[in-house]
Amino acid sequence: MRHYHRGFRRKWAFGARRSLVPRRKVQLRLNAFTAYITGSPVFYLLLCGLAVYGLARAYSLAIQNTEDTSQYVQFDENQTDWQQVWREMNQTVNANDNTPSQGSASTSQEPEADKTLSSSEGAENVQSAASLIPPGIEVIPRMQLCIESLGFTMEQLCDFDYLFNRFYTLNSGTSITAQQLDARTLLSKDMRLQGDNSQPQILIYHTHSQEAYRDSEPGQVEDTIVGVGNYLTQILTEQYGYNVIHHTGVYDMTDGALDRNPASEKACPAVEDILSQYPSIEIVIDLHRDGVREDVHLVTDINGKSTARIMFFNGVCRDENGELADLSNPYREDNLAFSLQMRLASMLISNDFCRTNYLKTWRYNQHFLGRCILVEVGAQTNTVEEAMNAMEPLAQTLDYVLGGA
Repeated sequence: MRHYHRGFRRKWAFGARRSLVPRRKVQLRLNAFTAYITGSPVFYLLLCGLAVYGLARAYSLAIQNTEDTSQYVQFDENQTDWQQVWREMNQTVNANDNTPSQGSASTSQEPEADKTLSSSEGAENVQSAASLIPPGIEVIPRMQLCIESLGFTMEQLCDFDYLFNRFYTLNSGTSITAQQLDARTLLSKDMRLQGDNSQPQILIYHTHSQEAYRDSEPGQVEDTIVGVGNYLTQILTEQYGYNVIHHTGVYDMTDGALDRNPASEKACPAVEDILSQYPSIEIVIDLHRDGVREDVHLVTDINGKSTARIMFFNGVCRDENGELADLSNPYREDNLAFSLQMRLASMLISNDFCRTNYLKTWRYNQHFLGRCILVEVGAQTNTVEEAMNAMEPLAQTLDYVLGGA
């Protein structure tokens, strides 16, 4: 047994030594092949190609994450006379809106056990808003016609996940409930103006009056967001007949230096004074310009014009834990209704004109009235002309939702 064991070990050892020879040859051949490949220009061309592809793919994904430009409703704007459709719809809704306008102010009631959606939790396990719809609530005729023209159904919009994923962006650290984004409730609110244009109806102001564009000339007010507000005022007044006050107070400068942090707090008493002086005002618009990465260009084509894309912005007075104890807004539901109706109406002009509505934690002076809205017009990478071009479709959208002067 001992001799056999030795022989077995000798045979096994000899076999192991023999097997090393072809392995070494294979290794040498592999080394030679690797050296040949890495020394070839083709190898470096392939590496460069892969690197370029990877960078292009990463850039594409980054742009998609930064700006949602998906087409929610598929239609050919070049083959459809949407201006004619708009005129016909206005005639139809004006004929159908025979019921008197209802007051827009209401206080949102918060259920204690309501589920919330925050940036950290995602959309899973959020109760559908359809199950929270009070009986008897009907969508106003003009919004029902708008929804049908766009190809949506109320069943879709009453699905919380569907509504949220297609129409909203939630800022990190903010939450929203399914009941607060109840589509049927928001679309049932009549946003039409109740007074006539014999007195001021709309207030436009700028919390950040110093916001400018890519080609703005330093010191030229007309090249800033204030100049854009002047043009919006002109269109609303001259083309649509609204009575508009454009307040051009400066609130983002301190001791001659740019200081945006206290701007909202500084603007608040000035806006309150204007509303006290002109109680006929029903709409408050805080016109801004957004800030994005330098490689992002928020632009689309509307009627052959290069047009800055806009975004409707709501402060919801909620963080990831729920309601802010020291900050409330009795008009939050109405403001959410106003921005959603504006978003849908804008799609009748161009599916790509508006970005998704943005929801953020704080209040942003949207507690004055039931129709307060913050509008971001393009960004610092847009031109002044692109921003100005956005005012025509914005005014048209306002006119549709407000029901005319």
